[in-house]
Amino acid sequence: MLDSLSRISSSKNTQLYLIENRNVFFVNTIDSVLKTKSLFSGVGAAHLPGDNGVIELLRKRGYTVEAVFSKVSKKSNDLIEKLDAQVKPVSFQKQFVNDSVFSVSLPGKLSPIVNLENLKYYIYADMVNGSFYTIVRLKYLGPLFNVSAAQMMQKIDSLLFEYIPGKIILKKEITLGNGVKGIEIVNKTRRGDEQHYQIFFTDLEMILFKLGGKHQYATGNEDRKSVV
Repeated sequence: MLDSLSRISSSKNTQLYLIENRNVFFVNTIDSVLKTKSLFSGVGAAHLPGDNGVIELLRKRGYTVEAVFSKVSKKSNDLIEKLDAQVKPVSFQKQFVNDSVFSVSLPGKLSPIVNLENLKYYIYADMVNGSFYTIVRLKYLGPLFNVSAAQMMQKIDSLLFEYIPGKIILKKEITLGNGVKGIEIVNKTRRGDEQHYQIFFTDLEMILFKLGGKHQYATGNEDRKSVV
């Protein structure tokens, strides 16, 4: 069923390049490592099924592949809690966006995901600590529609109860050194993870900064929100 859904929802080229060709790469890597040592390997579910899936490709090479149904124990839960509580120190580097409207300090390179005329979306994922940094820029061109930055901030403020997941535990107005005003928000999701937002409003655009992570990582002692 997974294989059928993947083929129906994807183009032939997507299936070939993102699924099947990568399956061969995964299996080649797994096979080369298993010749000398044991290995834990994780792949997405779409890579497992089908005649060209990782399972069948491994079987064709002589491996015995079978399902293992594990049980959750107190020991495993305690280990997860211990691992989740660990925080690896990171160093922050200042970097500018392409038009130099602002800079942001992050522990890694900011990557553009969406780059449209009126909407831009950037992200950096800190895989070690399970955190993520996102920036959204939305042009609303206030002077053309007789909408001030203060009015736009008020409109967004009225929508926060729908947009922000979980419970808002902090909300206040903030002002940058250059006079640009914004809203700072800290919320807690239903899983108990905190998220940190800063949303700024210029005459031309709204700029949203978001940091999410496990537990209280987003509001920890480290300075993780340096914006200019």
